[in-house]
Amino acid sequence: MSEAADRLFVRLSVPLVGVVGGIGSGKSQVARMLAQAGGTEAVDADLIGHAALRQPELQAEVLQSLGDGSPEGGILGADGEIDRKRLGAVVFADPAKLKMLQKITHPWIRKQTVAALKLESQKPGARWVVLDASVLLESGWKPTLDRVIYVDAPDAVRLARVLGRPGWTEEMWKSREKAQLPLTNKRRMSDDAINNSADLGALGKQVSYIIKVLESLGSNPA
Repeated sequence: MSEAADRLFVRLSVPLVGVVGGIGSGKSQVARMLAQAGGTEAVDADLIGHAALRQPELQAEVLQSLGDGSPEGGILGADGEIDRKRLGAVVFADPAKLKMLQKITHPWIRKQTVAALKLESQKPGARWVVLDASVLLESGWKPTLDRVIYVDAPDAVRLARVLGRPGWTEEMWKSREKAQLPLTNKRRMSDDAINNSADLGALGKQVSYIIKVLESLGSNPA
């Protein structure tokens, strides 16, 4: 087990399910559906990552390491908060800077994510907990997951979804995806796959199958 995985290891009283996929695949939608069926709320590590940038100590360190702090040329917005789009343009263009950002923020994100997972697992009636994270596999979560679900969709479909988000461009989509594991690797490291390129009805049928699989895991994962 890697050092990162060892730090992330957490044992819950119910199975821990990870959901992965390319940007625009709809993995967060699948995560929410699976979590609801398990009597919990999906833990979104990406939202926790957004909160990390609002922590004064972390924000100061990020500004010192990756920006000059000026609204005109740096990564600090006019509202006094770090502008995530500006920050993204900096770190996704330079792997070394992306690693620097991760070194600053990931310990806090890991701690908060583990706390959120434990809280969800303790809800009355919880049958499993779902973790949704863009870099779930890259961050070393694999050894502590009881099941990994891969959400797939053609590139054209994913790009169309991404371009429907405010402020997103094809260049942003490509640069962020390039910074993640290749989709073939994510699929290979997953236990099940869902094709999310059709309508909600087709997605629901596939999710129902995964729910049956999760039910078979039982309440005490091995």
